[in-house]
Amino acid sequence: VAVYGTKCVSSSLNTPGSVYENRAKWKDDCGNFWFFGGASNDNTDSRQLNDLWRYNPNVNEWTWVSGSATIDHPGNYGSLGTPSPANMPPAKMGAAGWKTKEGFWIFGGYAGYNDLWKYTPDTISADFAYVFDGCKVDFTDKSVPNCNEIKSYFLVANSNRYIIKSS
Repeated sequence: VAVYGTKCVSSSLNTPGSVYENRAKWKDDCGNFWFFGGASNDNTDSRQLNDLWRYNPNVNEWTWVSGSATIDHPGNYGSLGTPSPANMPPAKMGAAGWKTKEGFWIFGGYAGYNDLWKYTPDTISADFAYVFDGCKVDFTDKSVPNCNEIKSYFLVANSNRYIIKSS
């Protein structure tokens, strides 16, 4: 069972609980490990999460950095391209994650998401920027490819424009 504690406060009592399908994970330049969301395995029914956690192996402590302590949270998109502590991706599992010098990136996820988020870990507050909104999935229209069926992505940065392509 997850113990969230206080946001942005490291504690030996904090723990993210049991999760799976949390593919958005990173290691920062200081050796800390980070992960976002996934599916909760704490209950008998699996629910999606939108929490961001950091693990510091030097002190063996977890920090709940951002997101909600509740399951299936809808997130807060804010203004496209504008970082804010109020922004948070929706609960998702299976999202792709990667790291660049600009920050941590989260793309897609199960349940039809095709959104791109950037998190910059060196900001004072936990600021996410909602960067891109891809396809909106209509699950009733079988002629439209489902975003969940797109298996791999690559990002091309060109004059601050981000293009997501499937391969």
